[in-house]
Amino acid sequence: MSVMRLASVLLAASVCVGCGYQSPALSSYLKHIKTIRIPPIVNQTASFELGDEMTSKLQSRFRSKWRAGDDSTLLLTALDYDIRARTYDVNNLPEQYRMSISVQYEFIDNVKRKVIKKENGFQYHRDFYAVEGAPEPMESEEQARAKLIDEIARALYSQLAEQW
Repeated sequence: MSVMRLASVLLAASVCVGCGYQSPALSSYLKHIKTIRIPPIVNQTASFELGDEMTSKLQSRFRSKWRAGDDSTLLLTALDYDIRARTYDVNNLPEQYRMSISVQYEFIDNVKRKVIKKENGFQYHRDFYAVEGAPEPMESEEQARAKLIDEIARALYSQLAEQW
């Protein structure tokens, strides 16, 4: 092998090794976890359907990575669900609302018997319009809640199941 070729091979190898980049698909973060248990959400809000909707969405999102089982557990409590008017029209009728859901969660590694992450009082918000002709399409409370729950599931999945 020529000196020039050897130098270019060594340079390429040192660049790949030295950068420290690792593909997310090859990441060893929680590699030992193959399954997750997500029991029904504890719902401390006045919105009865919130618990079932959140449980279903979280199970669906996390099962894209892990099967149902007991290697890990995600415990979540919905602490508060609130909707408040943010803006009003000229007749003092609400045009835009802010929906908030406050949660606490604990993600447990049952294999290594340790808490991976725990958050208390984490709050998620979604602003939505309840009138036609607004800057964004009109949404019902149910539509806005479904979108907010999806955002919560995506955020939790990103924080807990993916690691960069």
